[in-house]
Amino acid sequence: MKTILLSIIFLFPLLLWGQLSIGAKGGINIAKWQDDKFLPSITRSQGSAIFEVGIRNNFFLDYELGFIQKGSTQPIDPGDGTSKEWYYTFNYLDLSVLLKYSIPIPSDFGVYIAAGPSFSYAISGESDVSSTTIRPTITKVDFEVLGFRRTDFSVALSSGLSYQFNRVQLFTDVRYLIGLTDLIASEQDSLFNRGLGITIGGLYLLRPSKKK
Repeated sequence: MKTILLSIIFLFPLLLWGQLSIGAKGGINIAKWQDDKFLPSITRSQGSAIFEVGIRNNFFLDYELGFIQKGSTQPIDPGDGTSKEWYYTFNYLDLSVLLKYSIPIPSDFGVYIAAGPSFSYAISGESDVSSTTIRPTITKVDFEVLGFRRTDFSVALSSGLSYQFNRVQLFTDVRYLIGLTDLIASEQDSLFNRGLGITIGGLYLLRPSKKK
């Protein structure tokens, strides 16, 4: 969280000089939980608005504010010859700040890599159970009763391909999220978010970089 706040502070001088772009992206998040092992994944949605500030020498700061769904599924053996699975989906508001490097190549196509912190806050959650004998039933998650933390601090590692024409840039992004916050408030258990995000989006150049 401190890293995000410091990045926001450093943004203001860059607004006076750097290249500015705005945009949006959307796609899927292949999410799972990890305790002592990886639990089975679920595929959910995500989307965000993007504010990009050019620094210099192909470096950029990307500020992303959006929505992302995280969670997992857990197989259960009731012992009666049937199969049952619990599905958990948490809906987060997310703020990410990534340092991006655009690899210079002599083409309208581009390649970039990026990394940075991500802070998420769960605004709601759902759990549902399905089996071979009953219909899926969906219930709202009570975070306090079940002992889940609403906050999640993660590190994002990203790479992507882009295409530039005039002031518009189209891109596709692949991102791996490594959750650092233990989702379980109890000291007896541990649970961490993991996710592979795949998105497409676009940026519009508001202002080219200024020359001294």
